[in-house]
Amino acid sequence: MCFLTEEEKQKLVRGLLPKSREIEIANELRGWNWNQPPLEPIYEKRLALYEIASKYCSSARDLYLRKVKGVKTKWNQAMIEGSVLHDTLAELLVAAKRLIYLHGVEGQTQIITKLREPVFKHLEKRKEMIEEDFYLQLKDKIEIM
Repeated sequence: MCFLTEEEKQKLVRGLLPKSREIEIANELRGWNWNQPPLEPIYEKRLALYEIASKYCSSARDLYLRKVKGVKTKWNQAMIEGSVLHDTLAELLVAAKRLIYLHGVEGQTQIITKLREPVFKHLEKRKEMIEEDFYLQLKDKIEIM
């Protein structure tokens, strides 16, 4: 969060806001027109947020290879870690909700006791893909979660 100085407030109130209200906005740009130009995606291939935001491939060519050429990529450590931790956390949240609905607020000690038992199911599924020291690091992270 930033705080404006008095000078910046004056510039905003007396300068920028009145100017911005004078500028007309074209009707086709009002609202969310995700299915109409100009905001319609220009490509047929759709990308998930994790594909855009992740940096699993240092050259950023993995999307082209996977989406256009159909090449299957080999999982690296970051991908394995992300998958294991994401799946473990998702299962933990579902389990927490289930226990809260089952025991209610009064059963908080039971809930906390059961949630403290780490679940290594998703780590075990990927065990053959990773080295022993990385496996132990992930196990420690899951225990912390």
